Amino acid sequence: MGKVRFDPTKPIDDPTVWYPHPDLWVKVNPSSRGRARDGNDDDDSNSRAFALDSSDFSKLNRYIWTAKELPINRTQYIRYNSISTVNQLPDDIWDAADNVIGTYTNMKDGADVFFNKTWKELNDVANKNFNYAMTAGGSIDSSYYSQLLIWVDDYNKENDKDHPDSTKLKALRDSILAVTESEIKNADRLQSETDAVRDSLGDFHEACRKHQGELGSSSDTLNKLLMGQDGLIERLEEEIQECMDDVKDIQQQIEADRKKIRETAYYAWIPVVGAIAAAYVDDMAEEDIARLKEALEKAQELMKSQEVKVESARRISCDLTGMKDSTNELVKSIEPAINTLQKIQGAWLAMSGDLQGLHDLFENNIDNIPPIILEQLQLKKIVEMWNQLKDDVDIFRKNAYLTTEPPKETIDDYIKQLDARQKLIRQNPPF
Repeated sequence: MGKVRFDPTKPIDDPTVWYPHPDLWVKVNPSSRGRARDGNDDDDSNSRAFALDSSDFSKLNRYIWTAKELPINRTQYIRYNSISTVNQLPDDIWDAADNVIGTYTNMKDGADVFFNKTWKELNDVANKNFNYAMTAGGSIDSSYYSQLLIWVDDYNKENDKDHPDSTKLKALRDSILAVTESEIKNADRLQSETDAVRDSLGDFHEACRKHQGELGSSSDTLNKLLMGQDGLIERLEEEIQECMDDVKDIQQQIEADRKKIRETAYYAWIPVVGAIAAAYVDDMAEEDIARLKEALEKAQELMKSQEVKVESARRISCDLTGMKDSTNELVKSIEPAINTLQKIQGAWLAMSGDLQGLHDLFENNIDNIPPIILEQLQLKKIVEMWNQLKDDVDIFRKNAYLTTEPPKETIDDYIKQLDARQKLIRQNPPF
């Protein structure tokens, strides 16, 4: 949890005490396009992003669209896996597949709840962070943080006079108490609402762990039927997993730097993989495209067979492996996402404590107000830091990719788009 930074027994000489708490940011490593786990000890605005803009929340975006498009009955499952008819597979395989469809239905329902409730709550938290930062920033004249510190300084100067003006002192004291009380309420509300979202995400995590277990069990049953002594296919799981690992690695690289992405339709949706970065996303380098093409072409070859039944079985096996992998990755990403929300909650709790400390001085200890030793440039820096947070939160708000349903495409069509994108890059190489 975030630590309170204001010490009422010492002179007010450290501007960083009044900056946004560092736990409201995550670090961005521009050289590796990755993200570290906190925003501490780095004053470079280009190396930070709002905490909700981390790659863990990117994975949540991608999974939600994967789950929302899953088939929930046999008719959809046949179409989803490009199987001509139910009769292409034996009844025992369909019985096992029905369990998979049941799990897919629960996953889709959970994704719908996340989309309609939890993600909206997350965006509400982001909006309130934005609004708070907007009033805390702005300019020295409009920022309530800078005004608070100016009022404290004015109070000390007036109080140090041989004949202080009691009316002026009361007006300054009343202003400081009113603003701190108002902003403490806002900060407390933010930490409380962040806590509620964290609880919702925790419930989603438990549901996803249940889906993870169900898919694992269904996969074992179905693969025994498909790959047993009398099964239709040889073991494919390891080979498909290799393809999925390659795709996953590329996805993570692209999602690691969401600050660069501005496309409204960020995702496409393809079989086996689910939601995937759209082929024309600018952040996808030529080497990423080549690796992605190779992985998807290999997956397609693994699904093919001259015998219709065998090809249908291969498609089902590949689909199961892909969805298991997506769910496993989701479960791994939710815990750090929950930790991020906990850090945001702690940050607001700490900032509320800083304001409470200043408030209590003027409420209960008016004879021991510490001196302020801050220059104009330091006050300006406080305002700039709040403006930076406002801008970073706004980037997250503009790039929340749950607003546009991804177009459904075949793997063939997606590979063709990758080809076109690769040719375009070669014709117009980046400098």
